[in-house]
Amino acid sequence: MIRGWFTIAYQPENQPKWDEIRKQLMDRSNPALQAEALEQLVLLSYSENIPPHLLMPVIQYTGTTNDHRVIKLLLMFLENLDTRDTMGKMRPEFILITDAIRKLLLHPNEYVRGAALRFLYKMNDKEILYQLLTPILSNLTHHDEYVRRHAAVLVGRFSRDIPGMAEDLSEPIIEAFSTEADQRTLTAMLYSAYQANTNEAANLTVNMNQFYSTDMKLAILRVAVNTYRNYPQFRVKLLETVVDFCEDESIAVRLQSAFVLRKLSNNQAAVRATASAYCELLNNLIDENLRSFVVQELIEMIEENRSMMAPFALEMAQGANVTGNLRIKLLTELVNLVTEENASNLVPLIASKESSSLESLRTLLLRFPSKVASSIAEHISTYVNDSEVKVAELASILMKDCGIAGARKEAYRVFSNSLEVSPFPLILARAIWSVAEFCDDVNLAAEILSDFADISEDRIATSTQSAATVLNEDGTYITKISKISSDRNLRTMLQEGDAFLGLALLSALIRLKLRGATSITDLNQIVKSVLSFSGVEKNAKDICQLWLSASESSSSSSVPSSPSGNKISKLFSRFAKESFNVRSTTYENKNENELKVVAADEPLQFSVLLNVADSVPVKNEESITLPITQLTGPSDSLYVECNCTLRKYDRVYHFYIYNRSESTLTNILFEFTTVGSVSILQRNDLMSLAPNDSGEFDLPVMISAGSCGTLFGAVSFDFAGASGSDHQLLPLSPIEIDPFFCFEPTPISQTSFRKKWSDSVWEKKVDIQTEEKDLIEYLKNLSEKFKFSIVTPIKQLEVTSKNAGFVAANLFTRSFFNEEVEVNVSAKTNNDGKIVGFVRIRSQDEQLAYLFGKLIQ
Repeated sequence: MIRGWFTIAYQPENQPKWDEIRKQLMDRSNPALQAEALEQLVLLSYSENIPPHLLMPVIQYTGTTNDHRVIKLLLMFLENLDTRDTMGKMRPEFILITDAIRKLLLHPNEYVRGAALRFLYKMNDKEILYQLLTPILSNLTHHDEYVRRHAAVLVGRFSRDIPGMAEDLSEPIIEAFSTEADQRTLTAMLYSAYQANTNEAANLTVNMNQFYSTDMKLAILRVAVNTYRNYPQFRVKLLETVVDFCEDESIAVRLQSAFVLRKLSNNQAAVRATASAYCELLNNLIDENLRSFVVQELIEMIEENRSMMAPFALEMAQGANVTGNLRIKLLTELVNLVTEENASNLVPLIASKESSSLESLRTLLLRFPSKVASSIAEHISTYVNDSEVKVAELASILMKDCGIAGARKEAYRVFSNSLEVSPFPLILARAIWSVAEFCDDVNLAAEILSDFADISEDRIATSTQSAATVLNEDGTYITKISKISSDRNLRTMLQEGDAFLGLALLSALIRLKLRGATSITDLNQIVKSVLSFSGVEKNAKDICQLWLSASESSSSSSVPSSPSGNKISKLFSRFAKESFNVRSTTYENKNENELKVVAADEPLQFSVLLNVADSVPVKNEESITLPITQLTGPSDSLYVECNCTLRKYDRVYHFYIYNRSESTLTNILFEFTTVGSVSILQRNDLMSLAPNDSGEFDLPVMISAGSCGTLFGAVSFDFAGASGSDHQLLPLSPIEIDPFFCFEPTPISQTSFRKKWSDSVWEKKVDIQTEEKDLIEYLKNLSEKFKFSIVTPIKQLEVTSKNAGFVAANLFTRSFFNEEVEVNVSAKTNNDGKIVGFVRIRSQDEQLAYLFGKLIQ
């Protein structure tokens, strides 16, 4: 039997009375007494050895009963019995047990048959199973789908776990699979058929005319990857089937089919179908975790197939409302992926006041300045005067670049408005420069700026008064008058003597005069006023005088062409696009350097050959399946267990649920919460289970850091027909998410290790506790188990270990999320040959240092 399915600590209050239990078992006329005796034996079997003389009465007097409760308790009792004695021979009692189970497998009640099939699911004795093989297989063609479904699950388990049985089970399960009509049973038979005979099962699957249920489609998608890799003759049909599923009505089917299709092939048609399915899902998905998962998949597809993903840039922009680093990565990829034809259409999709969006728009402007300048200026115009200085700063810089790139009118209009409303000196200085630079009429711009330069006493801002009527406590009304000061803007700052803004305004006016403005009549007075501000440095005063002399020499009628004036005029008239062009050229050169070059003799793929089955490329993605974990106890009405399939950035927990009660369970809902750097991507729907029925669902979990975390959960359910107060809540055992699968050995130099060691701020020190004798073998086992690379040269370690009996080694590992862990091992062998010493673990992350220290210890 399979031991350890249930764990229970039962201590009876009094010493069990075996003779009394025996008498109760022998009373066939009273099934209730037999059930009570069996219940005591089941509990005692976990903590005590059942006397051998009780086994025969149990089998003899309860094996032929028709009472369902007695039958189920008998099967639970048999689960804890060993089929073999100490010599390895079958115990004689199991001859009778085998006959009793055979009768249960042929029982007219379908639920009794199901209980017997579930009992055999936990048995590994090949000899007993072969004796019962005929009645087991007969249940595959039973008239009730409940029995057929349990028989199919049992056959699949035998094919998977018991060597040599797949050949005997292949033909019956394939025949049953080919004729099954019930969709739920067909799903169970599909898994079993793939375990027994994958070739025939795949042949039947790809030739099905129609897949009716969502569960059946999801089941086909789960087995598609292994079939595609191992059976090339089915690849084309499997691809067609998965592509068809990408257009299914069910969101779950479309999401799973797109994920599977991406793993199956990277040919052009498959990539486009996958991208199209993911982009459509972005329109339909509401759950933020699922949207984040789809965006992550699209980002990885862009990195792998950049040229083929370019047409989907605008559709992928619908996912720009995700948050965090994922949004930054998506925006970066989109602005690098978009083409010149649709670059302007991308702007309204990603424009927002967030810094990541503004930085992406700036990158897009550098790529296509003439195409997107006007569109960007239109969409960020309101952000220039935002109340947050960080947003206004980034938006004003971008607006200035848009004006330089060609959107002069939009930039002039926005910055003219900013002169009146913006309270930030840096934005005002940029607005002054932009008004002077982007104006079409220099005289109009000069008038606007000259108006701000008028800082006479009669223009000083005055306070205004506001009156408000309020109600006193005694019921009388009074009018309160309060002073309201005007908002802080360019005019008030100049009136307060802001030297920085004064010099900026003065430089803009002289620039306009150099460009031919005739409306500036009091420039000398403005220069004197600005130079009188406190805080103006001597160097700034000299430059102002130089500007003034240049403007006077260039505008003088008696000196039409002064050499010094012409030089200074050319200096200030140097086109403002120079820095922008330099940045744009640098960016384009960077993109050219990133172009991939196909080396000589490297194999090429031709799309015209991809219709041949053997030529369809296979995209390998490694996955690891962890052992089964039991989440509930034996006395719970609902039995839950799970195993885990893990990949690089996410894990999928496969939950199996079994209703062990005599009632139908409704409103079964699993609720999970996480602690640590993990997030749940998808919640399960409400479920219902008939008595002794089972179900399953998948829980995808995304990992965002190497420290991982813990998954806590609980399941709630109702008994059908019970009152509302009978709502049940069952806590699940915590699921620890192991971090080591997120790390990989990373070789680095000793110099880099020392620097990282000194930079790490968290340290955990543990003593070495091992039974190994060889220092080098201990180091190698430590590095392999915890995925460390040995930084210290191995030759050096071998010399010190052999000659001095000690080692001082440095080890290093890095996670997929660029989290680093440094380890120093100081160990020696003492007189009795044991290894003693300590291990020091350092990391920038406190949780990682503590976690590695705890697990190494």
